[in-house]
Amino acid sequence: MTEKQTGFFDPDLPVWENYDPNAEALVAKVVFSDGPDGEFDYKVPERLRDRIAPGMRVLAPLGARNRSVVAYCVALEKRAIKEVDVPPRAHKRPASKSDATPTLFDIPEDNSVKSAEPATEPATRKSFRIKEISKLVDQAPLLSDKALEMARWLSKRYLCPLGQTLDGILPSCVRDAIGARTTSVCTLANDVDARLKRVDSEKKQTLYDQLTPKQRYCLDELRRAAEPPTTAELARMAKCSTAPIVALKI
Repeated sequence: MTEKQTGFFDPDLPVWENYDPNAEALVAKVVFSDGPDGEFDYKVPERLRDRIAPGMRVLAPLGARNRSVVAYCVALEKRAIKEVDVPPRAHKRPASKSDATPTLFDIPEDNSVKSAEPATEPATRKSFRIKEISKLVDQAPLLSDKALEMARWLSKRYLCPLGQTLDGILPSCVRDAIGARTTSVCTLANDVDARLKRVDSEKKQTLYDQLTPKQRYCLDELRRAAEPPTTAELARMAKCSTAPIVALKI
């Protein structure tokens, strides 16, 4: 049996040529610190297009079970991708005892010789598509472009997987967000002067006239502050308790 040679105008083109040039998508190249070596391509969903950037950590499905694994995004690129439909291939079933070639002492009753070739199972078509990133682990890149460039050099120089190299560069306290906390600071509103000059119809006074001397002093200290202070810091600057400051909050 001879194989058919693919012609120039053959409609059955190879799978690597069967793509739509207009179907472009944003693809992220990621590396795993605890997993297979090398860079893997993942499609970036529409909801993450404006937020993802190289140097961030992402959750990506890995393996046949699609378990979520933390990976580093090292590059982004736009290119055409399409689901690849692989032609069916017959799977050979292991030869059973009845399929074996009969011997001298095992002759069928009808004196016919069966073929020794194993039977084949029905062929199935499989389709492969590029997987999508599940979610972002970080809100901002933890590694700059220079850090990624240095990590690539270290990975090649010392023959270490890029994912493990990035894990070594990034401090563990940054990876685990140890010591990270949210702090509230005091700032003046953009229209604070207009608010203070507003007259109360019932008391017939401006809002600034209704403030206590301590509150006015706190406002003056807040205007002179180089950086927005916390409530406790502003209280130390104004040499008072936090009660007048809390009363000023809107």
